[in-house]
Amino acid sequence: GASAARFIDTLSTSSTPAKVAQPAQPPAPSQADNAPGPASDADGSVLGKRAAEAPPPDEPSSKQLQVEAAQQGCGDAANGQLGAKADQSAAGVSEEEHMSEQQQACPPCSLCLGILQLLGSSQASSSSGLPVETAGASQASQDAGRGSAAAPSGQQQQQQGIEAQALPGLDTAAICSALLNCGIEFETFGIEISLPAGVVLRERIILEHLSHMYRRGVFEGLRPDHIISLKPILRNTLSKSLSAALGPSKRFLEGQAADVMVCVSVDHQASRMEFRALVEDQVRFQQRKPQQQQQRSGGGPGGRQRNQGQADPPAAVSDEQVLGLSTDKAVNLIGSPPPHIFRKLYSWPPRAEAQQPATVSFNLNRAPLLLAGRYLKRRRGMPQSTWFDPKTGERIGLVSLAERITEAVLPVYRADEGKFISGGREDSDVRMMGEGRPFVLEIVNARRNHPTENELRGIEESLRASGHGAEAIGLRACTRAAVAKIKEAEESKEKTYEALCWAERALTPELVSKLLAVKHLEVMQDTPIRVLQRRAPKVRSKHVSIEGVDLLPSNPCYFKLRIRTQAGTYVKEFCHGEFGRTHPNLGTLLDCQTEILQLDVVAVHMPDWP
Repeated sequence: GASAARFIDTLSTSSTPAKVAQPAQPPAPSQADNAPGPASDADGSVLGKRAAEAPPPDEPSSKQLQVEAAQQGCGDAANGQLGAKADQSAAGVSEEEHMSEQQQACPPCSLCLGILQLLGSSQASSSSGLPVETAGASQASQDAGRGSAAAPSGQQQQQQGIEAQALPGLDTAAICSALLNCGIEFETFGIEISLPAGVVLRERIILEHLSHMYRRGVFEGLRPDHIISLKPILRNTLSKSLSAALGPSKRFLEGQAADVMVCVSVDHQASRMEFRALVEDQVRFQQRKPQQQQQRSGGGPGGRQRNQGQADPPAAVSDEQVLGLSTDKAVNLIGSPPPHIFRKLYSWPPRAEAQQPATVSFNLNRAPLLLAGRYLKRRRGMPQSTWFDPKTGERIGLVSLAERITEAVLPVYRADEGKFISGGREDSDVRMMGEGRPFVLEIVNARRNHPTENELRGIEESLRASGHGAEAIGLRACTRAAVAKIKEAEESKEKTYEALCWAERALTPELVSKLLAVKHLEVMQDTPIRVLQRRAPKVRSKHVSIEGVDLLPSNPCYFKLRIRTQAGTYVKEFCHGEFGRTHPNLGTLLDCQTEILQLDVVAVHMPDWP
């Protein structure tokens, strides 16, 4: 508000008196002012005929009066926030009552929707000694000190300051208290600011009207990036205040890499209805579009041309349509109209909707921690992730491998939940042996940082000793690059399998040699019948190499087949052919019927993992 007041005051004392408020005692006009033709400013730039068309100083226009009102409102808002603070404690007035009185005495600024005034109220709250410790903070600190391993319940989570909390203003002290008492170990913090779309609307109003009124003067060539938005201003102000309050041990970090994100949300309900003009204009534009396409003769594609003398069709827009606009949709609408239409929709200066202040809330989000490793599945019948019947919603099969690993990790991190990300999956009746399959566990709302090396080895040992068949090896902290590496390798990595197979006739040394000669064999596979309900019917080309054949001495019709395949190969269907839907297959190579009895994954070839 103070910045806006100084800005408008600068305009009012410039050499362009026609477009800004006049001083109370206007100076005597100079010869240059009385001369006919275009006027010039101090730098010699021409203001054009708009200066010559200006009303005389003693007869201010309605637009000038509006600018004066905006200037007076911003000045009052900037200077009147802290005036009555000394009398508040003596009179025993509550913070809510005092803020209500302030809002009546100092209405919200029409340029920033009163958001910058909230910074003043936060300073007042901090200086008054207002208690800001969150509920349950002491208990959360005690739990953190004891190193409690149990994941907090929903009620405890709210007490730890992770759930959203309302603020009377942008109260740095309350945010600082929540950070220190939420039970989260952190060294860095970041700030995310969410502002109402009405702020973006006002930024364009300022841009369009300044660039139009002074298009040949100081604002010539004004672009959107020349206007500093409120979001970086608030982020910079809050980061400095929090850094000073938290001390040197806690660092502010730009971007999403911080340990804890302070998510501040500012809302202004009344300004949402300001978008009615944009919604109506969009509806009218869509109604005119087919007719304009037919009547357009020489213009290029697109454009928002209005036919001379043609009335706009009516646009029926309900309040629900306007209030139901998402922030992204509203921002897109702001940039839709060309400048000359936008200026017709919104006048200068912006109006203050119902003189209602903005509301503020905040919550703390711990950045997810990522834990990489490889898993082993030593028991058949265990799905990698939980299965549920889509019709009944009942669980299918045993407890999943992802659940087993997650329940061993979360207590150590004192976290709420984990998201299991793996480099592919095997069927529930297939074991994962050898060096294991790569995975990343995304740990949500961890109250502590990554454990020590000994603690991670302890997690591995507890899984190994549990006997349920799910194990993890090589656990270590990782970054988002590890997740990207898993995704990139989904179609490029290779895997090695061991399959116990049966052939209709005993394998001779000649047949074994024939199988061992199969290298980089191209196989055409139609989508298996068993997965048609979730996979599109499609013929896929894959490559298969046979690396070993071990006959069972007791019965040469049974043998172990060691094969290396391209990612996405259906190995079971290669072994039994599935009625010719996979060709060539093991049966066509041996010229007899074949079946697969058991299958194990023995290697997932991803070097340098984790």
